[in-house]
Formats: sequence, structure tokens, C-alpha cells
Amino acid sequence: NVAILRPHQGTPILGVNMTNHGQSDDQATKPFSQGVNLYWMNQVARRGYISVAVARRGNFGSTGKMYYTQTDSQKLSDYYMNLMKYQAASVMAVMDKMANDPAYKPYMSTILLDGTSGGSDTVMQVAADSTTFRTATKKAIIRFAGGILSPEQVTPGSISSLNQYGGAIGKSGVPSLWIIGDNDQTSAPGPIACQFKFFNQSTLAAGYANTLYTVPGMGHTSTTELFSPALRQIFREY
Repeated sequence: NVAILRPHQGTPILGVNMTNHGQSDDQATKPFSQGVNLYWMNQVARRGYISVAVARRGNFGSTGKMYYTQTDSQKLSDYYMNLMKYQAASVMAVMDKMANDPAYKPYMSTILLDGTSGGSDTVMQVAADSTTFRTATKKAIIRFAGGILSPEQVTPGSISSLNQYGGAIGKSGVPSLWIIGDNDQTSAPGPIACQFKFFNQSTLAAGYANTLYTVPGMGHTSTTELFSPALRQIFREY
């Protein structure tokens, strides 16, 4: 269940954008008319990128239903990390198929991974695990308004996992851009800053610096804000 938006005929194709949002229970089965950010996909396509949204199946049930049965914080952290691997596997399967499809293979050397809200952790898992992403010659990661959703999920286990993310992604040779609103009530800036700190110290060891940008007054919003006057230049430079 994949939506693909190609650039208009005559627009030079620069690469591929894999866009990911959220972790809602119904995302695996709801229509793509409800599940994709068409503004984002159109804007990216206008700039020469094939934009791809994947309904990330396999969230512990054929309907995509997620079962939060764990109460212990360490077990919840382990569950959350396993969830990311399930979701990332769906994205990676699509990327691998595109990398072997003559219609898309010529463009898979340039890949932009963007994740919004809960999808931001999914793209980090993809970046750490995907051979297709690792072998791309030009690549970028954007985490927007997302990450570990509550302070109790910032545990020794999750921090260890973030260090592993940093080491693995650092080896793939790509920095990342993290953007969070200081008024985000869903993904609190404190836990995101903690997440960034431990991730960044591992990638720094590999020679890649990441950027965390806090937007004054911004809440939990979408990647469309990257084209706003406040963020457009930061996005362009990255």
C-alpha cells in the first residue's frame, strides 16, 4: 500500500523522498487520501523528487493495531524500539524494490528520508538498517516534531539504542536535521533534546555533526512548515 508522486513531465528528477508520519493504529489500512501529506509531496515533487509514502504494516497485527500492554518503563522502551523495526521494515522493503526496478533505480542514489511526529523515529531506524540508503551517494535525514513521545520512555535502554542509532547512521555518512517546537505538547522538547544529545555524540565520533533547531512558538505540526518563511532557509541549506 504505497503512494508515489512523480515530478511533472519535463522536470528533471533529482532523487527519491521517503516520507513518514505518525504511528496511529489505523495507518496500515486507512485510504491514502487520509494518510499522506499531499502538500508536502507536491512541494517535493515540484523540486524534482519522486515522493513516496508507505503504509507501514506489521505493527503487531494485520490491521496495524498496536497493543500497549507493557507498563514497566524498560519493557515499554524495548517495545517501542521493536515497533520501529517493524515499521522501518515496510519502508525498507519498498526502497529495496525501487532500487531494483528500472523505473526508479536510476534515481535511488539520492534519498531524502523525512519523518514527522512518530514517523521521525521510523526514519532513524531505516537509516540505520537500510543497505539501499547506506549505499546512496547523496542522502539526508529530517526529523520533524517527533521522537520519543513521553519522558518515561527516556530510559537507559532507549538511550543505549540511540547511541547504536548514532553509530550505525554515522557509518552511512549522513548528518541529520532535527526540528522541534518549544510549544510542542505531544513530543516534548526536553525528551527530544535528550534524545538528540545521545544520538549526536555517537555520530560526532564518525565525523558527522547533526543540527537541532527549536522553533519559538511552534507546536506539534507538519513538515509543511519547512516551506514557511521561518524555516525555508534552514531547510534549503541543509
